[in-house]
Amino acid sequence: MATFPTLPITKISRKTNKPLIKQSYGGGYEQQRLKNTRNIKEFSLTFSVLTQAEAQVLEDFFDANQGFMFDFYDAVFATTHQVRFTSDSISFNQDMPRYFSTSLTLKEV
Repeated sequence: MATFPTLPITKISRKTNKPLIKQSYGGGYEQQRLKNTRNIKEFSLTFSVLTQAEAQVLEDFFDANQGFMFDFYDAVFATTHQVRFTSDSISFNQDMPRYFSTSLTLKEV
């Protein structure tokens, strides 16, 4: 299994999702239960200072692994998660003559 490349992440947002299934009844009652037995994590990553070579590494990784799961190491909590890309595309902004920025979201499988 592939591993997400080590690149300079300038911002990371971590979201924990534990969805519910809800059923409403005519008398105004509601019943609910957990949809999953575990939390689903989602990571929003922002890269603000990628060199052209680093941007190319990220784009190549996206091309090779889009639609597949891969390992992502969460350095903040020192844990590894099996994730996938949530988007069908990746785009880069050239902010300075030699630096690029992008953002993407990974969702735990």
